[in-house]
Amino acid sequence: REHRRLLGAIGIRPDDLRQSTVDDADAPELRALGDVEAVGGPGAERPEHCECGVVVQATSIPELGRFRAEGGGTDETEAYRDWMGTLNDALGLRPDGADRWLAFADPDHESTNAMFGGWTAAVALGSVMGSAGGGASPSAMTVNFIGAIAPGQDVAIEVRRLGGGRSIEHWRADVSSTPGGQVMASALVVLANRRATDSHIQRSMPTAPDPETLEESHAPGPQGHQTMLRLISGEFASGDSSSSHWVRDLSGRPLDHVQLAYLADQFPPRSYFWGPGPRMAATLTMSIYFYATDDEIAAAGDDYLLAEATGTRGEQATSGQQATLWSRHGALLATTEQLSWYR
Repeated sequence: REHRRLLGAIGIRPDDLRQSTVDDADAPELRALGDVEAVGGPGAERPEHCECGVVVQATSIPELGRFRAEGGGTDETEAYRDWMGTLNDALGLRPDGADRWLAFADPDHESTNAMFGGWTAAVALGSVMGSAGGGASPSAMTVNFIGAIAPGQDVAIEVRRLGGGRSIEHWRADVSSTPGGQVMASALVVLANRRATDSHIQRSMPTAPDPETLEESHAPGPQGHQTMLRLISGEFASGDSSSSHWVRDLSGRPLDHVQLAYLADQFPPRSYFWGPGPRMAATLTMSIYFYATDDEIAAAGDDYLLAEATGTRGEQATSGQQATLWSRHGALLATTEQLSWYR
């Protein structure tokens, strides 16, 4: 799936993928777009991350995501689904021993210069949930982004239970470039066995036009083309750090806690708004607090979520943000806070 558009660039149509082979003459063009080895045909053994009959083995493909973002296929949802792998594929995890997991850094989910922070948070959370098992659900997580994760490679996630009891569990997940290698991100996760209690909510869902009445938009980088944004408010360089938009995954994956973690990072840096406009910025740390009930998550399905954010303060190269994620039905699903670096 990661290679369909790449193959199209050398004249192989999507309909012909299961019957085609790659000529030797095409191999240099493939390799020019990344470190790619083209081998075999429909009868060859398929690598883990290829679903087509033509086997294209990628050892590292740093340019593939950018190539796909610059290519064709600008028709909306159905065209995107024809060409891209699903978010469910991108968040897939493979066990690698006790409390160890592997995830593929899908180039489709690269941001402007490294893997999207929401993807990193999501695979870290998914790893914890995979190791924890049972009925506990995410209550909170904080992920610290330590180094840039390059796309086109496997990353290793090591999970450890820090403590807890029957109601609350505390976990840690370290995302590394290789098993036992340099830690690129580290997450602390709180799981809770939810039970019925009295309840309270202070905030109200903002009034917003239906997403279908608003223009379509995408965040920059390959990752931006995996989600649809419908912008409501907010203007770069306006001096006002508040913004709001509708957001949904284009592949149609139903919402769950892992996807909420992914979408919690789907906001432009606040320094773009209160400052002179787009500038160099990177998220240092992000916390997410999950409030959604199972019924509210099920009701949200693959529909749009309303995302609202405001800046807290920007000073001495760090800028804060607080944000909320609402279902179209008015349920407050999650809140998030992050601190980013800028210059």
